[in-house]
Amino acid sequence: MEAYNVLPESINQKEAVEILSRLDPNHSYSVDKKVYYPYQFIAYHMKIKTLLLKEGNLGCTIDLISNRESMIDDKPTFVKKTIDDSELLHPVYSAIKAEETAMQFFRRHVSKKYKFLTIPTYTLTDSERFYRPYWVVSSPNSRFIVDGVSGKYHPL
Repeated sequence: MEAYNVLPESINQKEAVEILSRLDPNHSYSVDKKVYYPYQFIAYHMKIKTLLLKEGNLGCTIDLISNRESMIDDKPTFVKKTIDDSELLHPVYSAIKAEETAMQFFRRHVSKKYKFLTIPTYTLTDSERFYRPYWVVSSPNSRFIVDGVSGKYHPL
């Protein structure tokens, strides 16, 4: 077992079951297991010359299984946690591929937001893999995944 960066869990096993029980009290739900989903946090410093010189920091997370990006305002707070390998979902994409995806995402974002006179420059300032906890919850007729941070759920 190895220690990984993990988002702090705010929904425990019992609460995950309660969330779904409120949705449909006619079924009994139970937790099958907890899984940890891989993401990459990526931050770039950007300089761009418009009518004025603008610069700032851009951050996003990249889903390392689907390679989808999501803009974020602040760096997430991680905790180090030892996780059994059987609970980890293994990344499909590498950190390097995630950084390329983030760069393309930022270029699209900046080109929509600013009219610039020169090509923006980007400097990678941070890139860290982390895992988000999820609960796999079942009833006799269905399975759900409950986000261990936000409590949002999705059918599987």
